[in-house]
Amino acid sequence: MLANGAGGSGRQWADALVQLRELAASDADARAQVAVIEAMGIDGEGEPTSVPAAIALRDAPRVATIPAFLTPAECAFLIARAAPRLQPSVVVDPATGRLIHDPVRTSSATAFPFVEEDPAIHAINRRIAAVTATTYAQGEPLQILRYVPGQQYKLHSDALPGEANPRVLTLLVYLNDGYVGGETEFPDLGLRFRGAPGDALLFASVDAAGAPCPAARHAGLPVRSGEKFLLSKWIRAAPLDLSGPPGRPF
Repeated sequence: MLANGAGGSGRQWADALVQLRELAASDADARAQVAVIEAMGIDGEGEPTSVPAAIALRDAPRVATIPAFLTPAECAFLIARAAPRLQPSVVVDPATGRLIHDPVRTSSATAFPFVEEDPAIHAINRRIAAVTATTYAQGEPLQILRYVPGQQYKLHSDALPGEANPRVLTLLVYLNDGYVGGETEFPDLGLRFRGAPGDALLFASVDAAGAPCPAARHAGLPVRSGEKFLLSKWIRAAPLDLSGPPGRPF
């Protein structure tokens, strides 16, 4: 909470690192975080000192890849952090807005809401904000997904029609290799993509007018063998009001 300012006290990044390093003397999880953070190119506030360039794949809707967005150590850290927390994935019910289980999405997943976001994940979220030219406060909690053989996310849109604060961008990061299948496919664009570990895929969910873009529909194709781990981050049009209903603008 010191690192990300949860609770309204304001961010105290330097103080968070002092406490994390003290904890690392007796805690393996804290040591892993310190190792990841100390290898990052960040300033004294946890902001990235540089961001990698995006390579355009399509212009309308925008689809781009960002090679080596995460390091191998960061990918391994996220997989290890997520593994004991994984639960069956959910989707938003368009009729009620509630989270439900649905066969359209058969992976397992875990999210790191802001009160559970450790400093290493917070720094990654700030890098995501920088590379997407958005703010940290616009991002939903970071998710880690796991797909085992036969699991997939069928054709869908990440946009949420009718929301006061719609999802406008999605960032995916491929965290591992050693699996077959599992590509991300945009059938209306004739595009199928699978990144190497650490590579990111960024795409817009809405058009220039802010309406859901049908051509941005995509699918996570079935994994045929092995395990696929993926970081998923949805980004809203405006900062999120964490005290209100999910997605309400601040």
